[in-house]
Amino acid sequence: DVDPASGRVFVTAASNADTAGNDDAEVLLSSSTDGATWTAAQTVNADPGGGDEDEQWMPWVGVGQGRVTLVYYCWDDEGASINACFAYAPVGAAPAFTEIVVSSAVTPTGTGFLGDYNGNLVGADEVVHPVWGDGRPGSPGDTDAHTARVDFSPPTAVGATGPATKLWGESATFDATVTGAHGEAEQFIPVEFIVTGGGSPSSTSGSATTDAAGEASF
Repeated sequence: DVDPASGRVFVTAASNADTAGNDDAEVLLSSSTDGATWTAAQTVNADPGGGDEDEQWMPWVGVGQGRVTLVYYCWDDEGASINACFAYAPVGAAPAFTEIVVSSAVTPTGTGFLGDYNGNLVGADEVVHPVWGDGRPGSPGDTDAHTARVDFSPPTAVGATGPATKLWGESATFDATVTGAHGEAEQFIPVEFIVTGGGSPSSTSGSATTDAAGEASF
């Protein structure tokens, strides 16, 4: 993929440097600004198991909004579970990556073939949409398409709505709406409510997490 701001081209591949044991596949990344000179291939993944026998494969790179992002499978050979991992870093010649697990459930290694269907799209709203084939237990088929919403847009505004007046002893519901830098709804944002004023309100505080519409209620 190409960074639209700098023109830097990024290429990713999975490489098995351990040709003897065939048990240490890594995700590699190289980039170029002119197509002729390329950076030395760097390892993207963090080896989640912490050992030398972790495998990562089937990477897909997406670049935009000043970040280079990748999705790929990650598996600690000592275990029997495969996850989808996601790595991100600022665009540059030698990005310093942070790796997270984006799959909400593991795929057992006995599921069978995984791959070929991964993807990774960067939105103008600073939301990245990694997609992968997932064989978690309970899936309708052997593997199904799954996606995640990775939001890099920080919450920038919060508004609250509720009744202007209520009779003594009646309940009141207040809704908070959190939006991002582009006016988009911000999901998974913790919101704290605090009641001030006279009388004896109950309760005097509460917390909630915003939903897909960016809303939380108290």
